[in-house]
Amino acid sequence: MRAALLALCLIPCVVGSAEGVEQDKQQHLVVSALLGVVATTALEDTRHPVLYGAAVASIPGVLKEVYDARHPGAHTASAADLAADVIGAVTGAWLGHNAALHVGKRRVEVVLRGRF
Repeated sequence: MRAALLALCLIPCVVGSAEGVEQDKQQHLVVSALLGVVATTALEDTRHPVLYGAAVASIPGVLKEVYDARHPGAHTASAADLAADVIGAVTGAWLGHNAALHVGKRRVEVVLRGRF
């Protein structure tokens, strides 16, 4: 749960400051990253929580792009949107598994476990 709180705080800050990246792509990345954190946290007891979490978190983005492709008059399918969804899902899944938020009396620490 603390990893989800960490992602809720960090991901929008990092992505929101990305100059030159369309707001739409930023939204795809942030939503998928948050889904990645939640999915990985829920799947933490599995053999490959990051892999499964990223896969589960990618599903909504893939389904949205399939929907957009099937309704070309009203929507535009985008490979860039799909890429932002997958990158966000993988980033969120990794954070959900490897980051922890430690809240003390006088400070808050972000701790990364595991290796890069």
